[in-house]
Amino acid sequence: MKAHRLITAIGLVLAAETASAACGAPSVQVTGATNLDSLLSGNTVCVGNPPTWNWQEEHHPGGALVDYKRGPGHPVDPTKQVGSWQISGDNVVYTYNGGGSFGFQIWNNGDGSYSFCGIIGTGNQIDAIIKPGTGSGCGGAPL
Repeated sequence: MKAHRLITAIGLVLAAETASAACGAPSVQVTGATNLDSLLSGNTVCVGNPPTWNWQEEHHPGGALVDYKRGPGHPVDPTKQVGSWQISGDNVVYTYNGGGSFGFQIWNNGDGSYSFCGIIGTGNQIDAIIKPGTGSGCGGAPL
């Protein structure tokens, strides 16, 4: 049930996010497996507005996708793996436990933010920041 709520929540976030930068020029697409892996592997993607976050997903080396939630020690909403991520050409594909795959191109907006531009499952755009490292969330409490 919780996985279904997460997938539903992500779908709502995908539909509700407003774009501050376009998927295209003047932003620059991050291409190539090496560049995409360097950007994501071992880092946390943060979507929303601090101090609350719509979602904060850790991209572990090897492809595990972990939702930080409220942290590993939280008794009700602890960190847990929610699916996997993989690079396919110039795209990143997310597959969530319980179903649902979403593919994105990633564009560097040049201001410390990135736009994830939907290619599978949604045509929506998600604006995010990428925080170095995993294990500490994005800062502040997630929704």
